[in-house]
Amino acid sequence: MINYIYLTRDQKRMVEQSVDLNALQIKMFKAGYNPDIDSELFHAMKKAYEYPELIRVKLGADDE
Repeated sequence: MINYIYLTRDQKRMVEQSVDLNALQIKMFKAGYNPDIDSELFHAMKKAYEYPELIRVKLGADDE
């Protein structure tokens, strides 16, 4: 069974544009994410960076 990682388009773009995990963390800090509060998201985005084939984009109100 494959467990996908669901990210928003902006989060997916951050992952795709990062050259390494440090760059990803910097982008997340600049976007206002806090690892103490958003620890699950940080973990998901790190995993998405390591395994980009697992990324799926969340469908929400902004995708209409």
